[in-house]
Amino acid sequence: MECHVSQRAGAFALQARLTLPVGCNWIGLFGPSGAGKSTLLRALAGLESTAQVIGQWGELTLPDAGKTVLVSAQTPLFPAITVARNLQLVAHHNQQTEAQTDWAIDSCECRQLLGKKTSALSGGELQRVKLARALLAAPALLLLDESFSAMDTALKQRIQWRLRYEWAGHCRVIMVSHDLNDMMRCCQQIALISAGKVLSQGDIATTLSEQHSLVKPACADKQVLPMASVLKGLFYSQTPGGVQFKVGQHIVNCSEAAARDNSNHIAMLVPASQVVLSQRSDAQLSLSNSLPGKIMTLEPSGANQVKVCLACADQLLIALVDSTVIKSIPLCPGDTVTAHFGSRFEYHL
Repeated sequence: MECHVSQRAGAFALQARLTLPVGCNWIGLFGPSGAGKSTLLRALAGLESTAQVIGQWGELTLPDAGKTVLVSAQTPLFPAITVARNLQLVAHHNQQTEAQTDWAIDSCECRQLLGKKTSALSGGELQRVKLARALLAAPALLLLDESFSAMDTALKQRIQWRLRYEWAGHCRVIMVSHDLNDMMRCCQQIALISAGKVLSQGDIATTLSEQHSLVKPACADKQVLPMASVLKGLFYSQTPGGVQFKVGQHIVNCSEAAARDNSNHIAMLVPASQVVLSQRSDAQLSLSNSLPGKIMTLEPSGANQVKVCLACADQLLIALVDSTVIKSIPLCPGDTVTAHFGSRFEYHL
């Protein structure tokens, strides 16, 4: 199933075609500022009068403003009344039970905010209240536009986990974020958007395994989306600085920013530019992880780098290596090397 959204505003044209698989309930939109992500969400919410939207996602025909809720920085709350009253109004209108209302309040960690007026809330607190109110509206389609950006990492991890796994099946979600770790925790697929068009869509690992050039509005230059791998494994132990999981028989250290699903599996994003290769398994580097791997392929990437794909146990790990290094230390498919990388990465646009 697909959805096509088109709109023209001045020199900007949105011509986005999204694939909407029936078994996929969370899709992320990722791209540079000005790419059209927020405009796409507004069009899906029925808030862009000149937009044309044609699509079907399961039983949901798009657009359907009556069953769609958009949460963004522009989403209004009633400033003269308390948080509790803001939430009660929506809960009553949508015939939510007391238990359903309590779940939304507690899932978004709003219990301590109920007595405050919304005009007194911080940015992160406002986001939590807006999310709780959106859940109480019982949408069939929830659109989240940078709805976690003002929350600290631990807080948004808790809320995202509850929405992704405890609230799963209640509705479908399309979210925008400049932080790929948010996408890792929530989304089954991501769509890369540049200059109003979808360049690529699929699971995060597949999408990030290739290099994409993203157009930056009002700028002649293009921004290259860095390649990355996604390593996954069963949770092994908690550490003072994060968590550990296993890839094959080897332990991988990662920060608390890594994604953890409801079956206790960890997923870690590893930018290809941050992977260092050595031919010696006992090489001493100041990086917290070392994984042995066999070289599968080598291919040019840009003018001065080589993309090296490694098989580490049953997983793919990508490294970007300078061409001069490949020339001085010849590497060939089938060679065994050790990949060294850190435990904490920020991945933003």
